[in-house]
Amino acid sequence: MSETIVDRMRAAAGDLWGRAMTHASAGSEHNQRLEFLGNAVLNLAIADHVHEHCSEREGRLTVMTNFLRSDRVLSEVGMRIEIEKELKLGNGVEVKAASSILAGAVEAAIGAVFERNGYEAASGFVEEMVLTPDLLQRAEEHQDPVTELKELVEAKRWKPASRGFDEMLGEKRVFYRAIELNGKAVLGMGSSKRAAEAQAAKLMLSAMNDG
Repeated sequence: MSETIVDRMRAAAGDLWGRAMTHASAGSEHNQRLEFLGNAVLNLAIADHVHEHCSEREGRLTVMTNFLRSDRVLSEVGMRIEIEKELKLGNGVEVKAASSILAGAVEAAIGAVFERNGYEAASGFVEEMVLTPDLLQRAEEHQDPVTELKELVEAKRWKPASRGFDEMLGEKRVFYRAIELNGKAVLGMGSSKRAAEAQAAKLMLSAMNDG
């Protein structure tokens, strides 16, 4: 029977594996400090890869990085490698799909590997688990226009004007977000403030790209 990625991570983490797989609900020797460390290693490995291999502007790189390090993706990674089989949980605590417990366990495992074998070993596991072709493709397709516009504005030191308002149309409340930037003006609308803000940001990015 061939070794799994969990088998190799367990070996690389050595005596820290047990702590890495112990949730805070299961006792005082839990994985939260290793999770903190692993999160930092994960962020660096992802940022380094995205910077080296993607030619997108800064705003898009931030969106991609945020997607890849999100609890949603890390919990999916945890399910793929079946890390839940290694976890020690307190009474009444259950692991569910898209669980922050799974994401935390993945980060703690990375942190434990880093502690015992250094950055190269830990980042290698990040590349194998997170920087996969399918997840990178999804990261490239992921849209977060609000973050992308914010990064662009901060990088250029622009000062946009923005205001929001809403109105009742029949029995539905509609939200609006107006943005003015560098002589361009757009108006986004949606069924929530967030949706209106996202549409406005998307429209402004399109307007900026069109010159």
